[in-house]
Amino acid sequence: SNGSIILDSSSIKNYDDILKIVDSFYTIMINQFPKKYKGFEKKKETMHKDGIDIIDKLIRLDGYSLEDVTLALKFWIKDDFYSGSMHSISGLRRKSDNGSTKFENLFHKCMSQDKKTNMENFINA
Repeated sequence: SNGSIILDSSSIKNYDDILKIVDSFYTIMINQFPKKYKGFEKKKETMHKDGIDIIDKLIRLDGYSLEDVTLALKFWIKDDFYSGSMHSISGLRRKSDNGSTKFENLFHKCMSQDKKTNMENFINA
């Protein structure tokens, strides 16, 4: 029952899709890292709300597509560095030490890794 998540959904395009993505992300992460997400249930509403807000801004203000965001979040789950160091979507638009946002760095890594994988698969086919 996502009715408890209070956010003005009317102002957000793709609200339901974004909510599904946020929910899936945290569901997978909690299963993978139960210790890291101890007490998540208490914060779930806030973390969902923040996650939806950030993804909306990544699309609306930063020019990413919903597909870009989904790819990057899937990569985050698999990537040792990101899955180990970050656990909340809400930090993705903050600047990293290199001046890019955390999402830009994540997306860049996701793209370069995935291209590499595809290239290797292609060569070894």
